[in-house]
Amino acid sequence: MTRQTTSVRRYHSPTREYRASITRQNITEAAEVLLLANGYAKTTVEDIAHKAGVSKQTVYAVFGSKRGIIAAIIDTKLANNDVLLELYQSSLKTADAREALRLTVNLVRKVHEIQSPTYELLKGAGVLDPELALISKAREKTNQEQADKHILNILNILANDPAHTLKEGMNQRTAQDIFWCLCNRELYRILVQERGWTGDAYANWLYQMLISSLFKEKK
Repeated sequence: MTRQTTSVRRYHSPTREYRASITRQNITEAAEVLLLANGYAKTTVEDIAHKAGVSKQTVYAVFGSKRGIIAAIIDTKLANNDVLLELYQSSLKTADAREALRLTVNLVRKVHEIQSPTYELLKGAGVLDPELALISKAREKTNQEQADKHILNILNILANDPAHTLKEGMNQRTAQDIFWCLCNRELYRILVQERGWTGDAYANWLYQMLISSLFKEKK
């Protein structure tokens, strides 16, 4: 007797994915409207579900919690942005380490410029700094993985390019740490939003700081 094995059939459903995307968008848009109108503390998951035209269970299934919705509002501002995608891809493709850094700096600046108004909006809606810090922490792992791709690409270019040399004692981990520290959103917030630097001044400073921190000086 031959034993028959059953396997779960996996399939791709564009219609289902489209509906899920629309549902997600409706929930985040409803949440943003309610946050502005009522504030964070008074905006409940039930309110968001009602305004989005879905069940409370759907909201929890998609986002997990109100904090998850806030994180999605922040992320939505970056989704499907052609400028960011072009900068990201170009920074990974270029064969010049300094050009890769320059493109990455422009990418970092653009991300901060897009996200910062949303953070300010959320603060205005009563989302406290500690809550935003927790949300930012949740996104940190993904952001750092993306940042690591950039610095690894630059290090790979350097390994095959005698025109550029890393500082003595600079290993991969240290380079990644320096890169991540200097590109941090909090540093952007202090310099641009608190101290009044222009976007250009910030980008030029960040580029020079990365160059001086990572590379040997040219003689």
